[in-house]
Amino acid sequence: DPLALPLKAYLVDKQETTISQAADGMGIEDLDWSTRYRIGKLLALWGWQQRTRKVAKHRAARVFTRPEPLRADVAEIDAGDVS
Repeated sequence: DPLALPLKAYLVDKQETTISQAADGMGIEDLDWSTRYRIGKLLALWGWQQRTRKVAKHRAARVFTRPEPLRADVAEIDAGDVS
């Protein structure tokens, strides 16, 4: 997807974002439903967790949160290295 590289560059220092914030950060001015869908799918594919949160009075948005890094002790168990 041509949106993948600009989206990854935008997300480098982010802990959470909305689709609209990501589009703004990538310089997309005319955000249509197809582009919203693609950004949301990429975030989900990369493990970002989504939830609906109230962002203003009478307004809610889907907020995507960066996945937690895998801890070293969990990674060892997942790799089959049980000591």
